[in-house]
Amino acid sequence: MSEHSMPEDSSLEFAPRLLEALKKARWCGREYNYNSLLRGVEERPLAEKPLVSVIIALSHIDAAVLGHLTVLVTERGFPFELVLVDTAGVAQQEARYRNIADIYLEAAPESAFYTALNLGALYARAPFLLVLSDLVCPTVELVRQHFEAYHQHKCLAARGDVSEVPWLLQVPVGSLLKGGPARPWFIDIDENFSIKKSVFYSLKGFDETLHPGCGALELSIRLYKLARQGKTLLQRYLPKAQCRASRSFDYPARQTAYVKSWIMVDEKYHEQLYEYCLIATERCGN
Repeated sequence: MSEHSMPEDSSLEFAPRLLEALKKARWCGREYNYNSLLRGVEERPLAEKPLVSVIIALSHIDAAVLGHLTVLVTERGFPFELVLVDTAGVAQQEARYRNIADIYLEAAPESAFYTALNLGALYARAPFLLVLSDLVCPTVELVRQHFEAYHQHKCLAARGDVSEVPWLLQVPVGSLLKGGPARPWFIDIDENFSIKKSVFYSLKGFDETLHPGCGALELSIRLYKLARQGKTLLQRYLPKAQCRASRSFDYPARQTAYVKSWIMVDEKYHEQLYEYCLIATERCGN
């Protein structure tokens, strides 16, 4: 079997579009694992082609977040789609999650966090992926800010902010205060970042062995190694791309995960990380 060939087992029924999506992404060798984890796929036709796929891995029920998502898909105002990957049977307890999703994927409870996000990215129909936590409250303006960044800054990935979580703003101060202009920086938080789908596919998606909280930063370092222009980072920090954390957001646990993500990446990519931090700080003007 060649590197990019797919199995032709007529006795095994694969989830809708799974083989097609894996072939397009060139993610070979995952078809049986992914198919065993997928329990259900629901896709709704859209009135217009989406520009952004908003991907959320569901493991919590949160009334505030559900309210924001409902407003988001009801008002639209921007061509995007909402992709929900449910690994905890959330929609069985609260059907409105399933009802508002443009693409709803039900995955087995044993699905790893980053496996769920990779599945969402495979089914995404837009050229840009916006990954959000299921404990932040998104808005149409947030989606628009991320999309416009790719045209204004010619970047490959971008991160926003989670308001009321100051320690997630681990960027140089001064010109990078909230509300300021976009600047080069890492996509170092899982809760609010975007990436070109073609780039995400080229990177083979998230490392599914990682614990939640480490994936975006590790992906950022691999992106840095893959594509850079001299001393210009092709990733951006977007101070205006903000979303609010819900009351259920576990601040201490997330802060611990954030610190661990930097330690993990430093152990794995020490040389690249040092160079990366140095260039980012210089480009930020500090």
